[in-house]
Amino acid sequence: MKIGIISDTHDNLDGIRKAINIFKELGVEKILHLGDFVAPFTASPFVNSKLPFTGVFGNNDGEKFGLIKAFSPVGKIYSPPYETEIDGKSFLLLHDPVTLDSYIKSQKYDYILYGHFHRKHDETVGRTRIINPGEVCAIITGVSSIAYLDTESNNLEIIDL
Repeated sequence: MKIGIISDTHDNLDGIRKAINIFKELGVEKILHLGDFVAPFTASPFVNSKLPFTGVFGNNDGEKFGLIKAFSPVGKIYSPPYETEIDGKSFLLLHDPVTLDSYIKSQKYDYILYGHFHRKHDETVGRTRIINPGEVCAIITGVSSIAYLDTESNNLEIIDL
């Protein structure tokens, strides 16, 4: 399955729109958001894309009920950590990776995806691939980025917007 991974959008609508356009060009079948949407109005480009969506809340997502409602036409937002299976692969979605090491040591997941640090990261430890797509908002690094994962080939591409 072709998955678009996005995090730390922090209300950056231009970045979100660019990310979704790239996801559509790549034939993404599902979007995973790793938190820090911030406000419910950011759901509009995701809803308009009609791409299936799963997200987890970040530390800056205070208006949780509004976010859940706004994203409901395309998917759900969960409290992290959130475990799911996609295309026969086990995923753990986090925002703040405070417990990342213990999850990696468990070797329970094929993929652990996280945000919060706003920095790109791709590493494999044992059977587990650990991915941070970076930040869409470009507040910390100055670079807006997303990731594209093909679960069939295990190919990951981190894309600067």
